[in-house]
Amino acid sequence: DKMNPQPLGMGERSKTSKIFARFSPVRFISEDHSQIRSNSSSSSIDMPETIDEKFRDFEYSNVARKMQKSMKLKNRELDNQIYTDTFLAQDLNAWLMEKKLCENRQEANYVGKQMMELGHIYRVSDANSTEFLCTLEPYKFR
Repeated sequence: DKMNPQPLGMGERSKTSKIFARFSPVRFISEDHSQIRSNSSSSSIDMPETIDEKFRDFEYSNVARKMQKSMKLKNRELDNQIYTDTFLAQDLNAWLMEKKLCENRQEANYVGKQMMELGHIYRVSDANSTEFLCTLEPYKFR
């Protein structure tokens, strides 16, 4: 009715929402989060694995040894003290992604944190910390 138009969203859907509804599959996640069902052409697919699952069998000690041998380690100064054979978090991340062990920085940061928790690397300013920080603070291998 031209004399009494309804506000958008009231009554009949707009063309945009009709198009969006037609091309947006609805996903249903099972209670155990093992599969997704969709109203699209495929009836079920596996859920993407979590980062914990992806790196469950990761060989941290072997990777740490390989990193120590092949990464370019530098002497760095922090608080008027020189630290030898150090690297930065961004160096570790770049190495992991270059070697195709991690797909992105989130995964590389996860691996860095795990390496700290397992005692393979440490931050020179706080050797007891397990917080992997992407700052200019140097790290060392143990």
